[in-house]
Order: sequence, then C-alpha cells, then structure tokens
Amino acid sequence: GVNAANNKGIWMGAGPQPALLARTGSALPINANLKWEEFGPMSLNTTVGVATIATLGGAGANANNNRAIALTTTGAAADWKIVAQKGGNSPVANIKYEDFDRVELNVQNNLFFEARVSGPNVVAGQNDRELFAGPANNLRSITGQGRDAPGLANRIMADFTRLAINKLNQVAFYGNDVDTDNGGNSEQGIWATLPNGDLRLIVHEGDMIKFGANDIRTIDGFAYNSYNTNGEDGGPTYINDTELVFTAVFTDGSQAVLTATIPEPTSITLLFAALTLVPSRLRRTPRTN
Repeated sequence: GVNAANNKGIWMGAGPQPALLARTGSALPINANLKWEEFGPMSLNTTVGVATIATLGGAGANANNNRAIALTTTGAAADWKIVAQKGGNSPVANIKYEDFDRVELNVQNNLFFEARVSGPNVVAGQNDRELFAGPANNLRSITGQGRDAPGLANRIMADFTRLAINKLNQVAFYGNDVDTDNGGNSEQGIWATLPNGDLRLIVHEGDMIKFGANDIRTIDGFAYNSYNTNGEDGGPTYINDTELVFTAVFTDGSQAVLTATIPEPTSITLLFAALTLVPSRLRRTPRTN
C-alpha cells in the first residue's frame, strides 16, 4: 500500500501512463542498501535525461552520506547513478561534498550544480560554496565562494544564483562579489564560460550602457526574469547557444532587456525598453579581462 514512506516518485513519459523512474522507499539500482527518501530540486533535458538532488535512506545511509545528486541518462529506472554524494571527494583536492543546492542538466547530459563543501581551511560562510560542471565522470570546479572574482580587481565571489547551462556546455550564473576583506559592499554581476571553459565576466553592477550620445546609464542591479531562449528542459532560461539575455536596472530607475554575445561580450544589444536605440557598453574600471 501507499504510505508516508513511499508516496513520492519521479515519472517520465507522455500519455496517461508515464514510466515510474524512482519512488521513495525503493532501493537505488546501484546499491540495494540505499533507498530513495526524498526528491529535491530536479532538472531534465530533451533526451530523457533526469538529474535530481535526493535524500537517501536505508541501511547504507547515515548523516554523513545521505544527500546526493543522482542522474539517469536513458529515462530508465535501472539506469540511475550517483554523480556526487555527501562525504565523497569533489574534483578539488582535499575537498569533500557536504550538501547540494541546485542542479542543471543539458542535452549532452552535462551537469552544472552548486555544492556546499568541507575540508582543510574551509570556513562556513566564507569559502564553503563551489560550482561544479561537466559530464558525470569528469566534473570540474568552475569557481567558488572566496575566490577571486573574474574580471574584477580586489573582489572575491560571495554567492551564486540562477545557474544555467546550454547545449555547448557553457555555463552562466548570477553572482554577488565583495571586497577582498570580505567585509565590503556587495555588488552583482553575471558570469559565463567561454567555449574553452574559461570563466568570463559578462556584465556587472556599475557598468555603463550608452543608449545615445547624451544618454549613458549606469547599471544598479538586475531583475530576475527568464526568457524563451531554448532551455534544455523546454522551459525558459536566459542563455542559448550564442547569447545571454538579462534585464538591467539602472540608477535612474529605468530598465532594459539586453543581450550579450558569447563567447566575447564585446557588445550589448537592446531588446526592449522605452527607447528604440541600440546601446553600446562602456566598461567601468578597473577590470582584469
């Protein structure tokens, strides 16, 4: 019968009888001593791949290993594998996974996720957050809390949100950065990886956008909108194969929807605003990229 221990599941498929991929209380196919206990944030792609952050139970689970990112690339219940697990080694030397916040999956079955980590010299709230990306068998660190903020002088990464990955395996995220003493003012930006994997600052609070000869506006922040740019799960996102879309909020209170070309954000184009001009970008200084 159905009870509180087995009343949740993951189904996939069209029509009135989708296939059951996982159910709480049932054993994981890769380890009979581990059971599905809860399903958290989830991502799917257009080739029946599913990734989820799961809480694990069963005889093989304890407080040191009961959280994991699980992935199936075939849409089959027997194909689940553990990509990353609490207590397991991360791609960063001597750093272990502690928990997971969000996960994204693209059509190549590559992942992009945020993890809380532990290890030597890791301090909660200062440098215990990392972003990882790649195929399940070859993950790499993209950046982490407390690391130098790419494209900015004397600033470090503080936190991350709105993770996204396109089918070319480029990732993007919104982030906050602070002064290197970790006690300064917090500012906001958007970062993305180039085709070679390098992380590049795309746009940042304080950047100036030129709408016309006498109309230069300074970015004060970003509105969190999503757009129909071919999300891998069919839903809205803000990055496609070549462009990143964002809403800039300016210091004068105005807003505009803009695009930045990837890999090189040398120009920013106006999509929608109370103007019909095509703005250019004026970088503030200092920048390191």
